[in-house]
Amino acid sequence: MTTRISLLATALCFSSAVAEDYELKKELFEQTLRIQGVATTDKGAELIIAPKIWDDFIIDKVLPQGSKVAKGDQIIWIDTEKVDEYILDQELERKFDAINLQNAQQELAELKLKTERDMMLEKRNFEREQENYKYFREIGLPQSIAAKKLEGEKSKWYLSYTQEELTQLLKMYEADGLTEETEEIIVQRSQNSVKAGEFSNEQKQNEVKFSLEKGLPRQKLDRELKHEEAKSAWEFAQLKIPRALESKELEVTKLVREDKKKADKLVEVKADRAAMEIKSPADGVLYYGEFKGSSWKRELAQKSLIRGSKVPQNRVFMTVVPEGNATQIAASVDTFAATRLTKGQDGRLKLTASPWKSFKSSVTSVAGAPNLQGKWDVTLSATLVGKQKLAVGESVKVDFVSYRKENALSIPAKAVTQNSDGSFSVNLKMADDKEKKTTITVGESNSSRVEVLSGLSEGQVIIYDAK
Repeated sequence: MTTRISLLATALCFSSAVAEDYELKKELFEQTLRIQGVATTDKGAELIIAPKIWDDFIIDKVLPQGSKVAKGDQIIWIDTEKVDEYILDQELERKFDAINLQNAQQELAELKLKTERDMMLEKRNFEREQENYKYFREIGLPQSIAAKKLEGEKSKWYLSYTQEELTQLLKMYEADGLTEETEEIIVQRSQNSVKAGEFSNEQKQNEVKFSLEKGLPRQKLDRELKHEEAKSAWEFAQLKIPRALESKELEVTKLVREDKKKADKLVEVKADRAAMEIKSPADGVLYYGEFKGSSWKRELAQKSLIRGSKVPQNRVFMTVVPEGNATQIAASVDTFAATRLTKGQDGRLKLTASPWKSFKSSVTSVAGAPNLQGKWDVTLSATLVGKQKLAVGESVKVDFVSYRKENALSIPAKAVTQNSDGSFSVNLKMADDKEKKTTITVGESNSSRVEVLSGLSEGQVIIYDAK
C-alpha cells in the first residue's frame, strides 16, 4: 500500500485524474522560508506598578496607544478620592494613637515606681507579721497560758485568805466568850466574803479552764491561720504585683509594635499614592503592553487600560518606545525553520507599506530550545534605506533562501509517492509508454517541488496526476 506525500492530490485511480508527463532536467533548485514577525526594539522603557497596600488603581483617564509623549508627561490619571480620604483618616488616627501610646508609656513609668513601693510595703508587712507570729508563738502564747493559770491560783489564794480570816475571827471571838452586836456584824461580813470568794473562785476556775482548754487553743489556731494567710498574701503579691507590671509592659510593647505597623502601612500607602502619578519615563511613542520574546503582548493591556478598570499590577502594562525605526524583528518559528536558520544568515524583509520592495534582514539569534508554546524564538535585524519607515509593533515578512543548488534534479511534489516502508517512488515512463514504479532518493523540498538525489537522471520522463 502506498500514500502520496502531503502535497500530492488523492489517488491516481480517480476517474477525473489527469495524467501528465514531466521530463527531468538540471536547473536551479531553491528552498525558501517565509517568517512572520513583528518589529520590536530593545530600547523601550517599560512601565510596571507593584503596590504594597492600595491596589485599587482605578483608571479615570488614559492616553491612547500611539501617543507621542515626553519624559515626565502624565499618561494615566487614577481616581485617588478613596485613597486620599483613607490617608487623611489614618493621619488623624495616628495622632490619637500617639496620645494613647504616650499615656500608656506614662502609666508604665508610674506603675514601675508603684510596683517597687508596693513590693517594699508587702515585704515589710510580711516581715512584721513573721516577727509578731514568732513573738506570739514563743512568748505571747506561753505567757497567756501562764497568766491564766496564775489567775486561777490567785483566785484560790484570795479565797483561802478570806476563809483563814473568818477562821481566825471566830477563834478570837470564841476566846472572849462574848459576842457583841458589832462583832456579829463583822463575822457576818467575813462569812459573806468567804461565800462570795467561793463563788468568785468557782467562776474564775471555770474561766481559766475554758481559756486553757478552748480559748487559748482557738486563739493559737486563729493566729496560725492568720499567719498562713499573710504568707499566702505575700507569695501572691510577689506574683501579682510584678505580673501587673509585666502585663503593662507587654501592653506598651504591643502598642509600640502596632504603632510602627500603622506608621509603616501609612508610608506604604503614601508610596502607592505617589505611584498613582503615572508618568512617562522617557521621550517616545506610547505602546500598550510589552515586547517580550518574539511577540508584542498587548491583549491584556488593551482590555485593562480603559476608564473604570484597574491598572494591571506586577507586570508590564505600557512601553514607551523612542521615536524612529524599529531596531529588530522578533518571530517564533517551527522546528523545520529553526533547523535551517543560522546566525548571520541574510534574508529579504518585506513591509506591508511597500509590497514591491524588499530590504536586507539578517538572523541575529536563534533560541537554543523551544519556548513554552513549542516554537523557537528568532530575532532578526532590519536594514532600511531611504525614507522607509518600520514602526515598532508592525507585522512584517522575511524570506530566507534556506537551500540553494545549481544543476539540481527536481520534480513536482505531486509526482512522489511515499511507500509503506518509508521509501519514495515515482512512475517512470518507459519507451513503450508504459509506466514503471521506480524508487528514488529525495533531498530537500519547497512548496511545489522535491529534489531528487538518486534513482532518476536528466532526460527521463515521469508520469503523475497533475490535478
